[in-house]
Amino acid sequence: MRKIKENELWYKDAVIYEVHVKSFFDSNQDGIGDFKGLTMKLDYLESLGVNAIWLLPFYPSPLKDDGYDISDYEDVHPNYGDLLDFKRFLGEAHRRNIKVITELVLNHTSDKHIWFQNSRKAKKGSYWKDFYVWSDSPEKYKDARIIFKDIESSNWAWDPEVKAYYWHRFYSHQPDLNYDNPAVHEEIFKVVDFWLNIGVDGLRLDAVPYLYEREGTNCENLPETFAFLEKIRTHIDRKFENRMLLAEANQWPEDAVKYFGSGNRCHMAFHFPLMPRLFMALEMEDRFPVVDILEQTPPIPEECQWALFIRNHDELTLEMVSDEERDYMYRMYASESKARINLGIRRRLAPLLSNNRRKIEIMNFLLFSLHGSPVIYYGDEIGMGDNFYLGDRNGVRTPMQWSPDKNAGFSKASPQELYLPIIIEPEYHYEAINVENQEKNPSSLLWWMRRIIEKRNKYRAFSRGALEFIYGDNPKIISFLRIYNEQVILVIANLSRFAQHVELNLSKYKGFTPIELFSNSPFPKITEDEYLFMLGPHDHFWFLLESPKQKEIELKASSKKNIPEIEISGHWSIIMEGRYKDVFEEQILPEYFNRTLQNTKVEKIEIIDSIKILDNPASGFLLLLHLNFRNSERALFLFPLSFIPKEIFPETKVKLQDSIVALVKEIGNGKTKDRTGYICYGTSDRVFRSQLLHFIKKYDTAHGKNGTIYFHRNRLSNQELQSIPLEIHSDLLKGEHESICILYEQKIFLKLYPKLFEGKNPEVQAFKLFSEKNFDNIPYYIGDLEYRDNRNKNIYTLGVVTRFINKQKNGVEYLKDEIGKYVERIISEKYHIEETLLEKRINYINTPVASIAEDILQLLGKYFVYMMETMGKRTAELHCLLAGKKEDPQYCMEDYTLLYQRSLYQSYRNKVKKVIRELSYAKSKFDEDTITEINSIVVMENLLLEKGERMSGRELNAKKIRIHGDYILENLIYTGKDFVIVDFEGNSSQPYSQRIIKRSPLRDLASLVYSIYKTAYRFFTEEYFKIKSSVLKEISLEKWADFWYNMTCGIFITSYCDFAKEKSSQFFDDNSFSLLFPIFLIEWSLNEIENALYKEGEDLVTPIRYIKNVVEYFKE
Repeated sequence: MRKIKENELWYKDAVIYEVHVKSFFDSNQDGIGDFKGLTMKLDYLESLGVNAIWLLPFYPSPLKDDGYDISDYEDVHPNYGDLLDFKRFLGEAHRRNIKVITELVLNHTSDKHIWFQNSRKAKKGSYWKDFYVWSDSPEKYKDARIIFKDIESSNWAWDPEVKAYYWHRFYSHQPDLNYDNPAVHEEIFKVVDFWLNIGVDGLRLDAVPYLYEREGTNCENLPETFAFLEKIRTHIDRKFENRMLLAEANQWPEDAVKYFGSGNRCHMAFHFPLMPRLFMALEMEDRFPVVDILEQTPPIPEECQWALFIRNHDELTLEMVSDEERDYMYRMYASESKARINLGIRRRLAPLLSNNRRKIEIMNFLLFSLHGSPVIYYGDEIGMGDNFYLGDRNGVRTPMQWSPDKNAGFSKASPQELYLPIIIEPEYHYEAINVENQEKNPSSLLWWMRRIIEKRNKYRAFSRGALEFIYGDNPKIISFLRIYNEQVILVIANLSRFAQHVELNLSKYKGFTPIELFSNSPFPKITEDEYLFMLGPHDHFWFLLESPKQKEIELKASSKKNIPEIEISGHWSIIMEGRYKDVFEEQILPEYFNRTLQNTKVEKIEIIDSIKILDNPASGFLLLLHLNFRNSERALFLFPLSFIPKEIFPETKVKLQDSIVALVKEIGNGKTKDRTGYICYGTSDRVFRSQLLHFIKKYDTAHGKNGTIYFHRNRLSNQELQSIPLEIHSDLLKGEHESICILYEQKIFLKLYPKLFEGKNPEVQAFKLFSEKNFDNIPYYIGDLEYRDNRNKNIYTLGVVTRFINKQKNGVEYLKDEIGKYVERIISEKYHIEETLLEKRINYINTPVASIAEDILQLLGKYFVYMMETMGKRTAELHCLLAGKKEDPQYCMEDYTLLYQRSLYQSYRNKVKKVIRELSYAKSKFDEDTITEINSIVVMENLLLEKGERMSGRELNAKKIRIHGDYILENLIYTGKDFVIVDFEGNSSQPYSQRIIKRSPLRDLASLVYSIYKTAYRFFTEEYFKIKSSVLKEISLEKWADFWYNMTCGIFITSYCDFAKEKSSQFFDDNSFSLLFPIFLIEWSLNEIENALYKEGEDLVTPIRYIKNVVEYFKE
């Protein structure tokens, strides 16, 4: 192997500054930046400390894609100057020891390029025709995804003059070159030689994964691409010295590393999956996303280097994340839909982080600390803002802000002549945010950036050192070592907005002294004991470990008996107005929530709106409250509020006692008398419940200051609703997922959703869909309550009204009875079942009732078997309806893809590692038997991960649809002859956007099967202790339970599959079932473990044992 010279590795020590020539400085007053202007500002870049500049495309172009649509590879766009201007710029940069990296747009050209024009005119099979990918049919390469789905509907575009289709992975005005044609290689090599001969130091290979097309693949990361990279690398190494290739491969780590090869392809590649996870870690205040993706990143050749970035000229891409992670990022960082584009977020760093200086600093700190060469996007060093209303990605490409002068000092042209308008939003206005202002202020972000870059450049451990994580006991702290020869640097950062502490095991460096790099202050020496660090909000430190040779404030919850009291001059409702409102928001409401909510504390509450239900003085209110929790979560809550006079308040009722918000003394004004009463959580008050019924019977709207409540009626049920008398008895029931459920005299059922999310609740959507399809096995939909915000037009579902189901029992109660009967039949000893039959493995998807022996049917109970078949059929009907609305993209069925399977594995992996980690931390608080169970699952971590990894290896014949989302026995109502399915909310802790993500229907089957298991083993144990039989002694209870459970699941799932096939809705084949079903069973069990860890008294052992059973049952 060729020996690498030291100066050839310049890119490993690089701090790269990304800039578009047009955006930086205008020297000729035409409103567009140019090379002369960029050259004039090189001193600024030198003072910043960067040692490489990455230039976005500056070649001749129609500029439909900001220069990535190139019409001539070997010239400079006249807007930016000419070749001589570029050469002068290059010389001045090199004089300052700044390397220059330019774009090599390999994959495509502009449709105005002479090559494409020649190709259009050429005959089939000729030299020019084969320069691009042509086809008579758009049906080829259908497995390739469409990258810009917001704009393009196909990867093929029709050319009416040629009467053929041409291939384009990006925009239709950017035809892809045909790399199966060696002549294309030769022309690209000429382009490479042209720029490298001039003196360019590095080439960024744009869109490199998409060079080749092959049928039956997703046309990404193909072997032919890697062969071409080896060819171009050999060509460059033979002709030039100290040059670098940087791959733009937006891929998962295991695919991205292929662009390095063995060090014989690209020198550098971007680590795309890391970037969104830095934002996730900061918002979640948990190191897991960063640690996990880096643990998944394979090692790279020693001479290679990752390029790291937190923002660039494109959207913050969310391609390499799971669906749930993407949804989380959108909610946290792009609540405004206009901020979203393609699969990403078009915002700069400062606006993404709400212009929070500490967050901006810690993100840059991590960028400079992790393993790779950092890339800074122009303007982010001063905290520039953006303007996503400019369309496309233009909002993050506005002129550099140099001074508070006209046009931000960027140009002396008329403001109307600028290529894009400057930022004038007050928070980021160019008069406030600019280089000149920050140059004068040593505490500015610009000076902070200069200092940290300067410090980083002094230590090669950052640019070339190994990275070794140190796992402290606090997940809010990320800590790792950067090690290069004798240089050891400890990196520690607090991801939380609150003070945190962590103890790190640094005993390996016993006797070393940590030296804080910026202050050079020595800290106490390291000993064998754990080293304690106390960090303030978003604090971050670099410590050089010098060898001998060289408070989170706890809020106190009020006692339940300590009810706040307040005097009000007038009617109690003015507590939501004026000076009383401050007391209500800042003291009374937080005290109530902190008294009633578990496992969380409220810091701040804001009343968004208050809506009076009825137009009379006695009416209660529906409040919309914005709650800020201490754990940084923000949520919108529905809060019913009513007033109960003290003299009629039934103080002996504990339920009402707990619902008291405050004691209010109304001070009369002469016309009105003094009055004392309690303001309460409204639904605990029967008068308030009657008012709600009155509203949904008689009214369509109720208006607040900022919005309106609407009641949407099912016109087919209005007569039924009107027939219900107003004076009717009502009961407050405990709902699932903390919902508020009111039953009006066995007639109608009102369910209110306390925690609100933007959009239509999935449960209401489901009820409406099933009403259209006349599906009788769900509650009959009567109407729903909706709040519409007049300010931003957002809608929020407040509740739903359905017909009451006169149930006999829910699924758990039904199975409990059947298990009792089953145990009685065993005890009767009428049925002689061989022990070997009890141990026989059941094929879940092929257990037709017709194949089951008569003795077994009798033992299980024939009617029970019939009801399990019915349960399978009803479940299949449900899924067929959820998948059968082809004209509606919300409900149409979608295929699994390799990319989706990889993200599915990522979600599963996240869950496994997170739960195993939490079990390891928490086990010390359990008894010895439980610790033994925990240890048994902790050691299975790698086995569980390997099981999940198999689903990302090959494309599966499986579908994804809208599913129920919380399909458990408690949500099946047994009527005596059928089942009714209820509670379509899904996981109420998740926003609607996450709940409606399409998933495999196998997830619903898995949750129900687990629910059957949990019910079975709980009640089998109870029955066993009630009756001890000789039969149960001869054959263990566990075998009888296993047999019942496996037969029940086999009958249920086989019935499901048979009905789905009958309706031509096969959602998975046998192979997909055997691969995915155990994964979903494990994942559901992991969720149960998480719940048990967070909720005291929950069963932790059952889900652990179930995971072990699943692994054993479905072993290869």
